[in-house]
Amino acid sequence: METTNDERGRLLHRGQLLHGRYRIKDGIGEGAFGTIFRAVDEKKSRSVAVKTIPPRIRHRSSTAHGRFRREMKVIGNLDHHNIIKLYDWGETENDILFMILEFIDGMTLHEVVESNPMSLDCAIDTVRQIALAIDVAHRHGVIHRDLKPTNVMLMADGDDRYQVKVLDFGMAKLVTPLDDESIMDLTSEGVAVGTPRYIAPEQARGRDVGPMTDLYAVGLLMYEMLTGVRAVEATSVTKAVAAHVSTDPLDLDEIDMVPAPARPLLFQLLEKDPSRRLQSGTELVERLEELDRRRTSDLLDMSSAEVGPALGDVAGDFLGAGKTVSSSGGDREAGDKKATAFPPGVAVEEELELDYDRMGRQEAQRHESDEERLTDAQRQRRKTVARAKRARWFRPPRHASEWGEAVISLMLIPLALMMVGAQASGWDYVPRLAIGLAAPLVAFGWALSRQTGDWAQSFGRRCWLCCLAAIVIAHLLGPTELATELTSNPGWFLRPLESFPGAEQMATVVTWISRHWAGVIFAIGR
Repeated sequence: METTNDERGRLLHRGQLLHGRYRIKDGIGEGAFGTIFRAVDEKKSRSVAVKTIPPRIRHRSSTAHGRFRREMKVIGNLDHHNIIKLYDWGETENDILFMILEFIDGMTLHEVVESNPMSLDCAIDTVRQIALAIDVAHRHGVIHRDLKPTNVMLMADGDDRYQVKVLDFGMAKLVTPLDDESIMDLTSEGVAVGTPRYIAPEQARGRDVGPMTDLYAVGLLMYEMLTGVRAVEATSVTKAVAAHVSTDPLDLDEIDMVPAPARPLLFQLLEKDPSRRLQSGTELVERLEELDRRRTSDLLDMSSAEVGPALGDVAGDFLGAGKTVSSSGGDREAGDKKATAFPPGVAVEEELELDYDRMGRQEAQRHESDEERLTDAQRQRRKTVARAKRARWFRPPRHASEWGEAVISLMLIPLALMMVGAQASGWDYVPRLAIGLAAPLVAFGWALSRQTGDWAQSFGRRCWLCCLAAIVIAHLLGPTELATELTSNPGWFLRPLESFPGAEQMATVVTWISRHWAGVIFAIGR
């Protein structure tokens, strides 16, 4: 009988004090084997996360207990600012094993890119931090094996930048034994562990894994960062894994959303043959830095860079299948039938843990037909892609600094209109209005032409810069003439609105601003 979430949650309760210092506040997440709570470290006055495994799960599953203890040991040995920190661990009187972790006040990578894909600059920086984190793990003999968007937390760190934290080493493979011999390898030879949509081909087959295994997952994450959609959209475990082990390249439907300069690196990360991928996190960091340098120095033509090499091949001996399992084309149905190690109709969920041995013993429950589920998946995919493409045209503010720039833009647009228009006082109304609005119109066209989710290229940023430049130019063209026109005819652009409600009040505000600004100009000129 399974332990329900409610039963897990009641094992620790709000207000409970652990180790005489960690005060439980509220539940913030559910793991495969227990609940994660937010707590306050009363000794150091800081928020922490409490990850638990209750006694019912602990006593029933030696694997779950072993993975929990191994994660504690692994994280405790990894000291890096892009890896979640372990502060403490212990056991309650009622047999609940827990670990005290760094509290991450942010969002998962999945939550961030689901609403808007990242700009290339932001994706490069995010992938670089993930690469640094896994490189440290690899140097300590630890292969993560479960890198996915929900295991990467992002905290806002300035304009279009995030601080990255890699989480959840419960599925990690220990290439180098830890000094604690009781923490052993919990995965049998030939058994695969991971998440189907983010599993490397060699990992899916239950073969030896290494740093290249995690780098394949990083490639999948990079694609998702830049497009807002998964590289592998599947309705069953069989189909998800088949896409990775197939001899065919992954079917990247939204590859046109990936900036051309990044495609060769992305394709190399997604090579099906591990020997043809990048070999280490250090190598990936170097390639990212090279890509960034070439972009910023304008040595790379972003519009004409070559797509890059094919993704590579993998032999089609997956789970003893008699022929290649293809992720696309005529053999897809045959391949699905041959991959009999997977129970048919098992839905792939974001948090689904893939352990072939365990899954072979589960009973599959089908609640709706494959056709209905495929339709729902396609419908959701269309919505996600449409939202991602809209973000390329219009990048809304996300952080306080970006909202501040948006407000400044709204304030500078009428000022630029007044001052540039004042210098064109001899023109007819329509051309005078057009020249007055030139700055925000130029900013708008500039932002649309870039088609990027980068705030630095957005209308919100370009608008206030263009308007400020227009205001400066208006003063340089003749401050005395500008001040005179602002005094004599400040609300000229409001004439067509005279009959509308509130027009008189608006004219009063404009007149007050214009005449006071003119007074400052006259005072400076004396």
